Amino acid sequence: MNLTAAARVNHIARSGHDAILPVPIRGMRASDLCLEQGEKVPGCYPPVTTAYDTCQILAWLARERRDFQEQLTWQSQIPGLMSSLLN
Repeated sequence: MNLTAAARVNHIARSGHDAILPVPIRGMRASDLCLEQGEKVPGCYPPVTTAYDTCQILAWLARERRDFQEQLTWQSQIPGLMSSLLN
């Protein structure tokens, strides 16, 4: 997962809305970025406090990828990300 995706996950978990990212973002932590609020993420009720809800956010972000192969790649990374979160 890249910094942009991490910032979006953090923002969605806190607000229930996707984020519009500023440029540039190099050298910043995902939680420190000042983001504009984007569209409401369906089924997200902040603040997110469960692993299930976090997994749903990751799946939503994967589905939002423009390229189908990229969607599959992002989806395949979800189990590893969740494993890291739960350990």
